[in-house]
Amino acid sequence: MPARQPNISNPSAARRFSAVFPPSMRDGSVGVSQPSRSYNSSIHSQIGGVFMWQVLKISAALMGIVLIAMTAGLWVTERTWPTNMLVVHEMYNNLDRLILLNPDTGETKPLTPEYNWIAWMGWGFDGSAVFFAIDSTPGYGIYRALPDDGTIIRLTNTTTERGFLTPDGRWIVFREGLGNPNYRDIAAIRLDGIKTINLMHVDPVSPLVYFAAGGIHPSDSQTVYFIADLQYTDLYRVGLDGRNLQNLTVDVDESLYPIRWLDDRWLLLENAMRDLAVISPDGSEFHEVTHFQNPNFHADIVDYFPQTHTLYLKTYVRDSFESHLLAINTRDWQQAWSISLGLPNSPINVYLSPNHKWLLFKHYAFPNLVGAMRTDGQQQRVLRLPESRFIINLSDDGEWMLLEGYDLAIGGRGLWRAKWDGSEITRIGETMLNPADSVFVDSLSPDGQWLILRQMGNSADNRDEIFRIRQDGTALQRLFTSDQNTHRSIAAWQPKSTRRWNPMIMGSISVGLLLFASQWVFWYVLRQIRRT
Repeated sequence: MPARQPNISNPSAARRFSAVFPPSMRDGSVGVSQPSRSYNSSIHSQIGGVFMWQVLKISAALMGIVLIAMTAGLWVTERTWPTNMLVVHEMYNNLDRLILLNPDTGETKPLTPEYNWIAWMGWGFDGSAVFFAIDSTPGYGIYRALPDDGTIIRLTNTTTERGFLTPDGRWIVFREGLGNPNYRDIAAIRLDGIKTINLMHVDPVSPLVYFAAGGIHPSDSQTVYFIADLQYTDLYRVGLDGRNLQNLTVDVDESLYPIRWLDDRWLLLENAMRDLAVISPDGSEFHEVTHFQNPNFHADIVDYFPQTHTLYLKTYVRDSFESHLLAINTRDWQQAWSISLGLPNSPINVYLSPNHKWLLFKHYAFPNLVGAMRTDGQQQRVLRLPESRFIINLSDDGEWMLLEGYDLAIGGRGLWRAKWDGSEITRIGETMLNPADSVFVDSLSPDGQWLILRQMGNSADNRDEIFRIRQDGTALQRLFTSDQNTHRSIAAWQPKSTRRWNPMIMGSISVGLLLFASQWVFWYVLRQIRRT
């Protein structure tokens, strides 16, 4: 009986028949034939497709988890500090600590525990607070408060002298072994405390009696500048790797102390006679800014404005108090302008307005006479006030003054708002400010809208208070009142939290990207196998 042939009139049945039985089996021959290459590739393709689909799903899920974690981490960071915070130095019962003050709500949060003495140093690159403190048990040391949970880490194991934080917030330069003649080297420690680099070795027999910060060049974060007193008080520079130590003022036959950087080109120095000089970052150029023949003639630095390359100085003769205000162009070191601030025997106090728009001065010989000049030297004003008062701020447009001083009518000190011509004088905060205490402008808020005021507690209860007021003298608000016998001063501003990458989040992203890339490598290799 002939073998039964399948019905192949139905095309679908024919396709199924062809897929299951190879041609060598359909013709009735005996034996096992090898599957064709197309059949082998089809099996591999099906297996690879299923596997790749699973890999794609797993990778997509991992990437979704990573993105959710990243978003949540950034959201938490942004919500932690929604505004600029004030770092307040609190002193009470011979103990010091730092706290954070929210200027919008008045809420406070401890930043450090209590120490015998504390000094603010700056913010680390990761948002941690760096400070110098003296405690009874470990002694002098540099500490770091972590931004998340406030954990305190002592960075220096030896008794150290206060140093400075580099502008990038990654290194701290300090002098080792305060009071110990065997450990007086100058070193740098990384913010995490793991790595310490010796910057200058000091022989124990050398008379190193002074160390102070010179800072970091604004455009070169890998070079440290500092001063040390060996034979003269000289300025040194050295790389943060501890190499290329160089004495920049070795040929200057006098002690020089660094003041500040002028742009990126000059470091301003001052000698013991109050003369001023500048030196280039590599020490190749040195210029005297002032050189007075009269030893009683000195110069005080008022401020420097990089926008106009202008250095403002107040010069005076010590025995007569004759004062001048002058501006020096730092591009050619020529005097731009100079004015006389008063008669002999009338000392002048010159200070910069918090908004950096005006130079303000007060004639002590004439308590009710105040003056102001724009920082470009183009506009000068003098005003006679009814009482002895200071201008503590002048608005950006120069129309409104904020005055503080003594007033006979209230029998004490007060705060006033007035137009520049002396009209519309209005007392501020008569129910908030204590007439027995002085009011000072501490700082200007980062947004430029608010002045932070501090009233020192000179009265019986000895309490300090912190206020804020708008630049035009309106909207006085009390932010904080200290406990009895407690003094507070503003140490710094904590900036708003920025969208910085968390190491855990970055690690998760790296793993996710690695998995995502590996699946495409696997897919590519599989395609090459299929083609062979």
